[in-house]
Amino acid sequence: MADEAGRTFRADCTCGKVVFTVTGEPLAQFYCHCSDCSRYHSTHYVEVLVYPDRPDEESHIKLVEGEQHLNSFNSGGQVRHFCKECGTALFNKNKSAGMVGTFPVLLDGYKFQPTMHLHCSQSKAYLKGITDGLPKFKDLPTELGGTGQFAVGKWQREWSNSPTGCASPVPS
Repeated sequence: MADEAGRTFRADCTCGKVVFTVTGEPLAQFYCHCSDCSRYHSTHYVEVLVYPDRPDEESHIKLVEGEQHLNSFNSGGQVRHFCKECGTALFNKNKSAGMVGTFPVLLDGYKFQPTMHLHCSQSKAYLKGITDGLPKFKDLPTELGGTGQFAVGKWQREWSNSPTGCASPVPS
């Protein structure tokens, strides 16, 4: 995504009390299907941008204003930051992995270009219905510390074997 590499994007929460910027090219752009993200965002999967976040480097995500309105909690090995006034999810930090993630829907003018679906073994979405051609990993690719295995859920097999091809069984 070379055209976005050096750009800085402004982001804010719904009420506008927390403002931050995101600069540089992300390490990865993907759809996350993990149960933590699904529950936190009340959706089947979430668009995510991930950047390196190391103490010896300048952060790609910088808080511009509203620190007093920022709150956080620990979830799934990461710290999730949100606006305590309106509840908007803003960014997540995973110190052990040295990464920080945010959500492209918050970035003014950002063109999201995902390359994969992650944590599909936890997905509540019907993966067969997602026909974007991107790889669907059970967990993570090997480069990100996962098994690199692709997801094929029980409900996908049942759905594809349905006589009508359009049954919608509930995952077990």
